[in-house]
Amino acid sequence: AFTLRKLKIGGNSSMKVMAEIFNATALAENELAGKIDDFVGRGAHIIDLALEHDASHKKIREVMRTAASFDIPISIDAVSEEQMVYAARSGADVIASLNGRNIHKVGKEVGEHDVAAIVIPGNGDILRNISLARKAGIEKIIADPIIRPLGHGAVSSLLSCYAFRARDVDTPLFFGAGNITESIDADSIG
Repeated sequence: AFTLRKLKIGGNSSMKVMAEIFNATALAENELAGKIDDFVGRGAHIIDLALEHDASHKKIREVMRTAASFDIPISIDAVSEEQMVYAARSGADVIASLNGRNIHKVGKEVGEHDVAAIVIPGNGDILRNISLARKAGIEKIIADPIIRPLGHGAVSSLLSCYAFRARDVDTPLFFGAGNITESIDADSIG
């Protein structure tokens, strides 16, 4: 178990809700603040800011400043290693989507800044990637075996979560339930 600000993660703590804001760097400051406020009001414990693939340092700094006005841990979901490093240096509490391809490029910075990392399988084994993250100096690790949408491997990915927990009983587990629902076309069914 560890803490993000004052929020306990893992161990015997209760489940936490992470709310993701897509393309956070494309939003105006008041629009981003409104979304964060809405998610916090609906019970989110952590806010995940998904960056645009070409977000500049200036835009990352702006969204981080807006998010910092709320007393809630902030996660950054970035594609580029440069954005991940900049976010770690800029006060992010969590960096999402570390894998075997990017840990060697960003892991040291994430560890040195005491930022938590959400580690995914990527093209490799999640336990191997967790080991790589620990070797890079990251102490706060959340495992994300990746839940797939219905029709795209949902059942096998749920089994992967079960298998992961059987092999590693200590690492906090991220359960991306939004991945299951975001690809369901509910309107057509009605």
